[in-house]
Amino acid sequence: MGPRIKLGILVLALGLVPGMAMAEPPEDYWKRTGAYTGLTGFYAFGQAFQDEVTDSLRAVGAPASTSTRGSGGLSFYGGYRYASWGAVDVSYDWVDNMTWNVAGLTFDYATHSWAVNGKFYLPMWRFQPYLNLGFGTQYADLGFTSNADSTSWGILGRPGAGFDFWINRNLVLKAEVMGFLPTNAMGFGTNNLYYMTAGGGIEYHF
Repeated sequence: MGPRIKLGILVLALGLVPGMAMAEPPEDYWKRTGAYTGLTGFYAFGQAFQDEVTDSLRAVGAPASTSTRGSGGLSFYGGYRYASWGAVDVSYDWVDNMTWNVAGLTFDYATHSWAVNGKFYLPMWRFQPYLNLGFGTQYADLGFTSNADSTSWGILGRPGAGFDFWINRNLVLKAEVMGFLPTNAMGFGTNNLYYMTAGGGIEYHF
């Protein structure tokens, strides 16, 4: 093979390298689709339903002064991201024990919630804000001074918002705020015990 031929092959190869690099850009992994699962820890704020409790107490002539205390909880979920801007998942949320005190009496409130959620992202970069719209069911247990209970199933709305931060193509850190809007008709004259959660967690994309 002559020197001129070798030189021509070298020039051709050097000319192809930039083209190959342009044809294979780095992966925007924060836009990729696929299945995922996650775990979130949160704090549930019981103050959201304090007005409902106060109104119920007034209706039966009881003292209307209340104090509330929130509770920790966990959320497990799994789903599928079908586009860079959208995903759908199924979630289970557990709230341990919110309480409120009325004239020395204590109410304990624990919930188990299941929902189907649609998530809508703004896929700008690794940092991605999103909105959540969920619908499902909730099982609630309302205890009164440890010797009386009222349990109920109800329909649940689960709106919320948060943001994801992609660490790499598989791991995502997240923070979110969720609202829980159940229709449960509880005993002791209390209904519509809405509450809000705030927390963070980690998500794995397969």
